[in-house]
Amino acid sequence: VIKDMTERRKLQEQEIEMEFAAKVQRELFPAAPPALPGYDLAGAAFPAEATSGDYFDFIRVSEEALAIVVADVTGHGVGPALVMAEVRAYLRSLFHATDDLVSIMTTINRFLAADLDDNLFVTMILAKLEPASGKCTYVNSAHPCGYVVDRSGGVAAELKSVCLPLGLFPELPQCAEHEFVVGEGDIAVLATDGVFESESPHGEEFGSQRLLEVLRQHRERSAREIVDRIYDAVQEFTEHEKQADDVTIVICKRDPDAG
Repeated sequence: VIKDMTERRKLQEQEIEMEFAAKVQRELFPAAPPALPGYDLAGAAFPAEATSGDYFDFIRVSEEALAIVVADVTGHGVGPALVMAEVRAYLRSLFHATDDLVSIMTTINRFLAADLDDNLFVTMILAKLEPASGKCTYVNSAHPCGYVVDRSGGVAAELKSVCLPLGLFPELPQCAEHEFVVGEGDIAVLATDGVFESESPHGEEFGSQRLLEVLRQHRERSAREIVDRIYDAVQEFTEHEKQADDVTIVICKRDPDAG
């Protein structure tokens, strides 16, 4: 009886610790998206466990620019959550010194390579939006492709990765940044692989085409509603089985009459 009570108390203590860790991590995510005239922004993380290895953020770089980031640490749970907090701290600190995306990603890669075990790495897509023009520069380090869908539902841009993950090769600089434009009426979506790789009971992946179809169906809704509709679609596709991975979604929607 004493042994059973001791084990039960340990489990209760672990549950309390995990609840506290989850609360702390939730406070690291943006409490609300920034107010950006002409734009509707939203993001949300849906962890597979109490804590998550996913990360998203909106960082005000200057009066003329806003950084948008989505990242994913391999695995999920407490360990990846700690790495996620480290990535957030590095990123926000580095933006105080420079807004050059390649320089920031190269520095984070070097720091993470020194800190992480060989079996851990981070994928990240980091974009810098100039709201006045809708111009975006971005670097995608082995992260799933992001998309920009125009007002007719066509894919206006694909934010593909041609870079290596962060934290594996400290001496390799991150590759060059690329550009795209969020035009009037366009919607940009960034997500982690928990969206794309979610599987149905038959082993079929959710994939990018289903993501784009949900985006087209609900494009008239608010950015937050679109985030929720995408997550709902993933849950329905998996028939509400327990999540195998963390899911994070960010939407950047430009007003059709922004000009």
